[in-house]
Amino acid sequence: MELFQELEAGVGRIVKKVNDLPLEQIAADLHTDLKDLHETLSELHTRVLPNAVDALSALHGTLDSADRTLDVESPLQHGLTETLSETRGTLQAVRELADYLDRHPDALLRGRRPQKMPERPAASSSDAKP
Repeated sequence: MELFQELEAGVGRIVKKVNDLPLEQIAADLHTDLKDLHETLSELHTRVLPNAVDALSALHGTLDSADRTLDVESPLQHGLTETLSETRGTLQAVRELADYLDRHPDALLRGRRPQKMPERPAASSSDAKP
């Protein structure tokens, strides 16, 4: 019988603890929380998601544009390649000028030495007009 009394006392303690729980307050709080969650999800569905879809669509367009711009065959890439080529030529000319001035510093005062014009071959008799 002692076991039965201990079991009954244990069940009694559990029932008392359950009865002492503020179930009405817990239910009211749960109801409020669920109501707030519903409002939040409703706002998310009606306002946030459409804006997110619009933003992702705009991002997709931007990335497509960037992809076309950065493509190896794009006009921008060709223009950059030409610009770099011209820049290399300009830098080479500046290097040559610096080397020339290093060897001939007096060229700044006197100017460049006159270049000899290549001679034209003499006109042959067949080229002569009668």
